[in-house]
Amino acid sequence: MALFRPTSRPRATSAPETKWAAPGLLISLLVCCALTFVSCSSDDPGEPPESTRIVSAETMMGWIRTIFDQGVRLPGYPANDWAIEWVQQQFENSGLQEVTLEPIQVDRWESSGCSLSVRSDIPGGPVLDVPCMPVPYSQPSNGIEAELIPFGPGAGAGGRIALVDHTFIEIPAFLGLLSATGAYDPLGDFGLNGIDHMLPFSFQFQNVLEPAIEAGAVGFIGVLSNLPWDTEEYFVPYDAVRRPLSGVWISASNGDRVKAQLAAGRTLARISYDASVETVTSYNVYGSLPGVSDDWIIIGTHHDGPWGSAVEDGSGMALVLAQVAYWSKLPGEQRPHNMLFLMNGGHMAGGKGIKGFVANHAELLESTVAAIHLEHVARKAGGADGLPIALDEPEIRWWFTSRNEALQNIVLEALEAEDLYRSILFPPDFLWFEHPPTDGAFFHPIVPIVQHLSAPVYLFDSADTPDMVHEPSLVPLTRAVVQMVNALGAHDSGSLRVR
Repeated sequence: MALFRPTSRPRATSAPETKWAAPGLLISLLVCCALTFVSCSSDDPGEPPESTRIVSAETMMGWIRTIFDQGVRLPGYPANDWAIEWVQQQFENSGLQEVTLEPIQVDRWESSGCSLSVRSDIPGGPVLDVPCMPVPYSQPSNGIEAELIPFGPGAGAGGRIALVDHTFIEIPAFLGLLSATGAYDPLGDFGLNGIDHMLPFSFQFQNVLEPAIEAGAVGFIGVLSNLPWDTEEYFVPYDAVRRPLSGVWISASNGDRVKAQLAAGRTLARISYDASVETVTSYNVYGSLPGVSDDWIIIGTHHDGPWGSAVEDGSGMALVLAQVAYWSKLPGEQRPHNMLFLMNGGHMAGGKGIKGFVANHAELLESTVAAIHLEHVARKAGGADGLPIALDEPEIRWWFTSRNEALQNIVLEALEAEDLYRSILFPPDFLWFEHPPTDGAFFHPIVPIVQHLSAPVYLFDSADTPDMVHEPSLVPLTRAVVQMVNALGAHDSGSLRVR
């Protein structure tokens, strides 16, 4: 199945010298005038032109900044409660029908007072006070102290505190092609000499504490060791699983200080922080527009995030609102299917919102042509003087797309049309994944999916600020999704399903 597109982009060339002939110019002008007249006279005066239906990048960035400015948007936090009401208002103001707040139960995690001290076991030896962040959903500590040891795979840690280098995965982009079903790569970024991709995970993904737990450790200190900048902020794991171990994250530079202390002799560490987990009610927000068929297309994302989180997922929220703005301005006969717009909650609490939505709407999903989920319009990032910096280019775009050639071609054609380079298609169950690592994952394998996701390394860091959003991609992504939806008009709720 040859779904890969050419890896060279046509270069711009200078225009040939134009020799004007008066008769030819007159004819050209007359033809242009006639075409303009036909175009203008064929417009429905009640239908806004395409240019006004696609909202601008400035409008989308305004939404993203407004969302970001509310502060930490974790499930159950005030900023997330604000986001729910704000989304509801945006949906209602756009004319969506049956705008609904669907309650979900989420675990609200909150911590305070994190401290870490490291000292020599020799009386009167040096004491290091180390800035730290609690590992989310880990067991709070009122001051556990034990011997500190370097810890790696297969080591024992019984009764001691494990010091672990948390190494973020960095891989050449071309390796992704080994599992891909398609790519749009006109610049050759996925070639042997192409770019590298640093992911926001280690190979433990969310199971960062498990090796230390299994080794009998009484505490965990994770060093964020190979980031391009210095930080102890890392909201992982976010699966809302309560783990029976106290753990903290520290920066690479502070990790070096602690390792130097260890090298000098037997070392003790003391971990202390408060944390609470409370089950609270959050909400999925959705609304609909009628189309020409009885089938449905779902377009969604999540509304919570670990910090102010402009990319994760203020940018996805803006993409969904841009689709709402486009389709709500069209008459129903120009929508190929009924449309449901969803912003679900609880992503940062184990995906509770999307799991609840899928469980509660089996009948809707039986009539769904495809679920399109939009997350993370991201720039690549680097570092300078220990600080993160936003680079000009976009991060690699992952498109998790069901194993159906017609659906994959719909996606690739839209990516080419909008020149959304650095795009790669993966099947939902590639490598060891049962579901793609997106919040729309749980639509698979029930309905065909198209899931956009970038995975920049700062995704779980407060460095995820509005300048990290790849603003030039916002409008092309919006147009590409419009093209996909229109192309899905040729299909019904059964034609794209993988059997």
